[in-house]
Amino acid sequence: MRGKTAGGARGILLVLSLTFSLGACDKAQHDSNVLANRGVAAYDRAEPEVAFDFFIRALQSDPNNDLAHYHLGLVERYDRGDPASAKKRFQEAVRLNPNNSDAAFQLASLYLDAGKIDTAHSHANRAVLSDPQNYQANYLLGSILEEKGEYQEADTQYRRAISLYPLYPPAFTALGALYLRFEEIEAAIEVLEEGVRFNPGDAELQTHLGLARMEARDYEAALPAFERAVSIDPHQPLHYFNLGNVFERLGDRQQTFDILQHFLEISRPEHAAEARLARALIDRLMIDADAAARAKVE
Repeated sequence: MRGKTAGGARGILLVLSLTFSLGACDKAQHDSNVLANRGVAAYDRAEPEVAFDFFIRALQSDPNNDLAHYHLGLVERYDRGDPASAKKRFQEAVRLNPNNSDAAFQLASLYLDAGKIDTAHSHANRAVLSDPQNYQANYLLGSILEEKGEYQEADTQYRRAISLYPLYPPAFTALGALYLRFEEIEAAIEVLEEGVRFNPGDAELQTHLGLARMEARDYEAALPAFERAVSIDPHQPLHYFNLGNVFERLGDRQQTFDILQHFLEISRPEHAAEARLARALIDRLMIDADAAARAKVE
């Protein structure tokens, strides 16, 4: 009896110890999730450094919290400008939870930026398989497939992203650009018009619609698209460059001159190619104006 009693006592102690251990683990996970949720709330309030501290504390409570790793990666990539650290966070999130579609999407995006197409493709596939409703992952997978020359498959993924969430302009823009690439101008215009219908306040969509209409030589129809792009985002120099060009095609020399002059005043170093074209066009307008003035005098 004594031996049995002793054995029974050891069993009770083991169960009690295990129960206590599980309770501590549950509490640590709970505390970690609470801290991570506070971090997400701070990030939504545009307080990334406050959010960063909450995510660090969340991982101190539970180092296996994949969502805390993922959100730390977001802060490091988009707010601290540290993609290398962000990549490690996203990799850890995927290691801990292979079904973390958002972390896989971020890794795919980072590898695509680095030119590692096959690795990006693998992670984008993982993101789509983990969450078939992840429209951004479908869009990114389309971009990767287009980069690899798999155009029909890219078309399918862009369309999938649009069907999942038509309020996501990049998918319309990419699909329209894909059709323009193969000179399917009417198809491109149709896609971009549909994109503008769902997203009338997106300047890039308006710009691409204007450019597609320019390709179709429908300058009258291109003009309002470029004008809307300028009204939506008046601080983007390229919108003025496009607007000036369509006025030139329409034969309005004064508008062309004024708008391209404004473009040159606000253009940035990355617009050097467009600035050269704008100066050449302005020079030509001035030469034509001088010639017309001399002709009148004669």
